[in-house]
Amino acid sequence: MLYRFLKVNLMSYDPSRPPEERFLQNHVKKCIKDDRLNEAIDSTIIAEGAWPGKEQQLQAFTALALRCTSGKEEDRPTMIDVSKELRKMHRSAISCRQQQG
Repeated sequence: MLYRFLKVNLMSYDPSRPPEERFLQNHVKKCIKDDRLNEAIDSTIIAEGAWPGKEQQLQAFTALALRCTSGKEEDRPTMIDVSKELRKMHRSAISCRQQQG
């Protein structure tokens, strides 16, 4: 289920982009490679401003989403692994906020 949801969202087609970036998944990978992750993140999240650990959390979530949408089934994490990683990200976010104060 999560795989299908992420696959639909990360495989969205945008004909206005250059050919190598028309599929959202390819665009996100290129943004990561070129150190332009903010271009692949929803503007609402960017507009929220900075918070402790925000960039690391976005990188971790993006990496997880890309693994979930891998073309090879054996490269995709199980739902249990996804759940564990999301919990780990959540705990990290809470820890960062508590350290700030």
